[in-house]
Amino acid sequence: SLSGLLSNLDAHSSFLNEKDFNDMKIQTNGEFGGLGITVGMKDGALTVVSPIEGTPADKAGIKSGDIILKINDEATLGINLNDAVDKMRGKPKTQITLTIFRKGATKPFDVTLTREIIKIESVYAKMIENENILYLRVTNFDKNVVDVASKELKKYPNVKGVILDLRNNPGGLLNQAIGLVNLFVDKGVIVSQKG
Repeated sequence: SLSGLLSNLDAHSSFLNEKDFNDMKIQTNGEFGGLGITVGMKDGALTVVSPIEGTPADKAGIKSGDIILKINDEATLGINLNDAVDKMRGKPKTQITLTIFRKGATKPFDVTLTREIIKIESVYAKMIENENILYLRVTNFDKNVVDVASKELKKYPNVKGVILDLRNNPGGLLNQAIGLVNLFVDKGVIVSQKG
């Protein structure tokens, strides 16, 4: 099938049907009802990439690298990533229980969370005053990354340098990733596509 063909290209290529495409639009819009965690599949296990600061997942102590074994007592082994995300998202003020396995823990444990409206701040900026360096953390490439990063850079025109932190960034909109690079690189090919 087309999905299988595209998934073999690289880890970031896949076919999106209408439902998956609409889900992606919600995710890259910057606001949805959920728990506030970015997840991915690692060795077949549903794994937390990172919790989003200030969200229910972050407040509950969910950590990067945690493995989600169950969602509301339903095993996640072999689950499709989009299906897992659908199960974790939902109406605000509704509860969900995740069964977590954490490296170093003796056994899995349950965490019950209440969904909230999740507003993703895709760019976090902080000035390191004594060094005159701007720290920019980009948590994902949603539709606002270039605008927000550009505004932050304009606030501090005389910085000695910029630390661009992309750790645990799960990706997002390619045009925003390219636009971010364009803020720092004057010339040359940033990315090329064939097909």
